[in-house]
Amino acid sequence: MIALIQGSQWLLQIPETWRTLSIQFAISATVFGLILLRDLLRKGGSRPPLGGILLGITFDLLPWLLLSWAGQRLAAGVVPVALCSVPLLLALDSQSSFLRNFSIAGIAGMVLAASSALELRADQWARLLALGAAIALLAFSLAYARRLLVSGVPLAPLLFVEHATAAAAFWLFSLRLPSPHLAAAPPLAALLISALAVNTAAAWLTWWLLAQRDAVRVAALVWPQMVVTLSLSAFLLRQQPGWLMFAGAALMLVSFLALWRQDGKETLIFRVTPAS
Repeated sequence: MIALIQGSQWLLQIPETWRTLSIQFAISATVFGLILLRDLLRKGGSRPPLGGILLGITFDLLPWLLLSWAGQRLAAGVVPVALCSVPLLLALDSQSSFLRNFSIAGIAGMVLAASSALELRADQWARLLALGAAIALLAFSLAYARRLLVSGVPLAPLLFVEHATAAAAFWLFSLRLPSPHLAAAPPLAALLISALAVNTAAAWLTWWLLAQRDAVRVAALVWPQMVVTLSLSAFLLRQQPGWLMFAGAALMLVSFLALWRQDGKETLIFRVTPAS
C-alpha cells in the first residue's frame, strides 16, 4: 500500500510549492488532530509529544528544501539513487551484515535501473553535499521516530504535531520567499487526494510499521516505491525499458523481500544442561 501510494503520487501532477505543501500538511494535520481529539475524549488527556516538532523539521521541511535545491541541477537519476541509500545509512549502525549486504544490493538495483540518467560532474559538489545532508536527516528522523514509537508515544499525537509543524513552516516560507517551483495552482481535488493518500494514509501506515519493525526495513520501502514509479512511467509514457531497468527493479524487489522475510526480532538460544 505504501509503495503503491507513494510511487504513483506523481500522476496527480501537483507542483511542490511552499503553499501546496503547506495545504497538504494542514489537511493531514487536521485529520490526525480529529483522531487525537476522539482519543482524548475517550481516554483522557496526554501531552502532545514535542518530538513531533523535531520530526516536522528534520523529516519533512529540511529534506525537501535540500532535495529541491540539489535536484535542480543534478541528473534525473541521482536523487532516486540517493533516496535508496537511506536503508544502508541506517544499517551501518547495525551489527547485522545481513542488513548491510541487502541494503547495498537495493542501492545497486536502483543504480542499474537509473543508469541511463546518472551523470555526475565535479562542479556539482555543493549540491551533492546538500543531497547527502538530506539523506542523513531522513535516516536520523526514521531512527528517532522509531525510538519514540517504541517508547510508547501514540501515533496520532506524534503525526499531528509533526504535520502541524511542517504545515506552519511551509506556510511561513510561502510568506517570505518565492517558491523554488513556479507553477499554476493545482485543482483543490488533486490537493485533497494527495493529502489524504500520501500525507495521511501512507504516513500513518509508515509510522505504524515503524512501531513494529526496525528503521532499516521500513526505509527499504523506498525500493518497491521506485519500482512502482518506474513501472508506471514506462507504461503510461510508453517508454521502452531496457534490460538494465528490469534487472535493477528485480534486484530492488528481491532485496526488499529478503529483508522483510526476516522478522527483525532477536533469536533466543536456550541451552539445556544436565542437572548436577
